[in-house]
Amino acid sequence: MLKPGAKVGVYEVVALIGAGGMGDVYRARDSRLDRDVAIKILRGTATDGVTWLARLEREARILASLSHPNIGALYGLEEIAGSHALVLELVPGATLADRLAHGPLPTDLALRIAQQIAAALQAAHEQGITHRDLKPGNVMVRPDGLVKVLDFGLAKVSDGGQADQSSVITSHGTRPGVVLGTPAYMAPEQMSGRTVDKSADIWAFGAVLYEMLTGQRAFPGGDTAQVLAGVLRDEPRWELLPPDAPPSVRRLLQRCLAKDPRARLRDIGDVRLEIEDVTANGHRATAALSPVRRFGSSRRAATAGLAFLVLAAAGIGALGVRFMSPAAGDDRRAGSSGALPLVIMMDSAHPARVYDPETLAASATNADVISDLLSDLPIRRQKETIGPEWHRDEEIRQFRPDLIVIHYSGFNQEDATGPRTRLKTLVQFLADTPTKFLIYSRATEADLDVNLTALLSDLYVTHPGLRAQVRAFGLLDYGPPRWVKTVTGTQLKLVIKEILNLP
Repeated sequence: MLKPGAKVGVYEVVALIGAGGMGDVYRARDSRLDRDVAIKILRGTATDGVTWLARLEREARILASLSHPNIGALYGLEEIAGSHALVLELVPGATLADRLAHGPLPTDLALRIAQQIAAALQAAHEQGITHRDLKPGNVMVRPDGLVKVLDFGLAKVSDGGQADQSSVITSHGTRPGVVLGTPAYMAPEQMSGRTVDKSADIWAFGAVLYEMLTGQRAFPGGDTAQVLAGVLRDEPRWELLPPDAPPSVRRLLQRCLAKDPRARLRDIGDVRLEIEDVTANGHRATAALSPVRRFGSSRRAATAGLAFLVLAAAGIGALGVRFMSPAAGDDRRAGSSGALPLVIMMDSAHPARVYDPETLAASATNADVISDLLSDLPIRRQKETIGPEWHRDEEIRQFRPDLIVIHYSGFNQEDATGPRTRLKTLVQFLADTPTKFLIYSRATEADLDVNLTALLSDLYVTHPGLRAQVRAFGLLDYGPPRWVKTVTGTQLKLVIKEILNLP
């Protein structure tokens, strides 16, 4: 591992910014051009150095052949102490995985990001290059909204249709005979060791878009074997797609995630054009999706893949946010748009913020408990994990929630008595919208009301109607901290029904 100040050619290492099973990525300074860069060094030993060098040089050649605004650029190939390193564009911002760790994206934003990912893949496919490891962690979103697809280390250049024999699961390094890719985003044929072409990227794209829209993976599982089994035999939970996802986008996802590659869309360029049409027309249809064939439910593909799964599972190790659907069978509608009211439950996963010991032991939050309490109401429920580093105010505004149920100390970390200025910022950001707030705390309702009045006093002056949109819920008025086992849950549900005018 390189230390700050180490030299890689003309580049001076500043800090380690990423590490994985295959290598390390450093932030470095280019003294000649006065710019920051990313330096990627693959891990290897003296005995496998030729293999590692070949992989690095292959990635360099691939990146050198690609020039596109949505693909991270290559600046050079350097040597240091017998090892070789790629010098890459340093992309500011956050990975798509980081953004999805807090919850799903608004449909419009998800489509804008997806459109740019598709454009990057199209540029690669036109050069005969298949990425083979597209996933949220390999997509960067800059602060200005520009998207960059990264990490072509597992990419494959077309060789006339010959089957690819190099196979590796990215979290486990390079090992012959093990499947290449990241399990949750691998196409069935990729997982089964069959020939992989651009169709596998189209599958991965569909999995990424589904996750952006729902906040959940298309094929979840507690371990790799469960994920692979889901890829082979299960359908994604289409009912989790948000109501404003246009029918054309739903059909697009079904065509991308067809298990038989012959039933998938043939070209990622067609995907990009479809998304461009949706975003250009500003289509936010909420009509029910007309019946669509479930493409690619080939039992032969599933059977062959499951046979492989039995062998692979023995050698593969193990690998919180959700967009919850309304109560099953409930087709009632409320709200001005005709859709079920959206309730976003916001809380921290920090142990000091979780009230119920059983919930804490399950690595869940108060929001999970509240979601369960509200599961029989005719509402849409969305969980949002918050904390000191949370900055998704704009995304929350785009969701247009009817109600936000939020922990008074949710943005704080250790010190629950510290200032709640971050909570105030969120309320202020939504003060000119109809969104209502139910703010709860392990205090009496009277005390919480006083605290909120002091915190939001200037906002109440500038936004006179805001006071009626903010309501306190003091848990000590209703029972002990383990409140789900007391009258608290019933009272909380009654308050929420009152706020939303539900029967």
